[in-house]
Amino acid sequence: MIVQENVSILHQYQPLWRLLRAYLGFSEYEAKIYEFLVNEGPSTARKISIRCGVPRTKVYSVIRRLMEQNMVTELPLSPRLFIALSPTETLKPLIDIQEKIVEQLNEVFLHLQKKYEESTESKVLREEVWILTGERALRKVTDLLLSAGKNVEFFSSWEYFLHVYGFLREVLDTLFEKGVSVRLYFPSGSKVNKKVCRAMCLQYRIVRNLPLSATLIISIDNNCIILHPNTIESENNSPQESEWVIVCGKKLVNVLNKILSYFKRENSH
Repeated sequence: MIVQENVSILHQYQPLWRLLRAYLGFSEYEAKIYEFLVNEGPSTARKISIRCGVPRTKVYSVIRRLMEQNMVTELPLSPRLFIALSPTETLKPLIDIQEKIVEQLNEVFLHLQKKYEESTESKVLREEVWILTGERALRKVTDLLLSAGKNVEFFSSWEYFLHVYGFLREVLDTLFEKGVSVRLYFPSGSKVNKKVCRAMCLQYRIVRNLPLSATLIISIDNNCIILHPNTIESENNSPQESEWVIVCGKKLVNVLNKILSYFKRENSH
């Protein structure tokens, strides 16, 4: 009964010729003619043309293609009649081919999914990493900084920190008001202006072997790392125009934090 109901709905809402065209590769005229001949039985080319809406100039060429595909045959009568071959002979082999294709694709899918789940590289790719530019990047960086609850650490050259300070100033003021610990780490050789740091209420350390002249790194609560390349000398040198890389995946953040911890231990002052 369920199958009959489904077939009834199929007839009501979706002409069968459309399904033949969509799923089995028939042209519109081929599908209409085959369905018509299955339903009506032997018919002349003229009748097929009228009932199927196929132009008389095209009906014979379409019928010929169906005959070449062993979908239709001609009865040796006068006038010439054309009859559909049984769907068991014509459609079932096509459906069997489709089922084999689906079966093979399913095997490919299962194999690839298994390899994907086993692959270490795939697991790394699933980590949360964004590369953003423009206003969207600045909004994301601002939101992450303002979400800090304990500490924010900056690793940068003094010159580059000043370059992005205009963008960060209001955010830093908010963090200070919230009681979030904000620390800066500069590489040895940085010409830090102590008076400016005091005026900004900034706590900083000079760290040996910190190779950060080309990058700003921000660590937020040890749960998120933000990287921003030094763009002072580039054409697109504003924080808004350059790229920000945001890493929030636990494994990658842990690796980066371990590297940063090593440099923090190399404290010279």
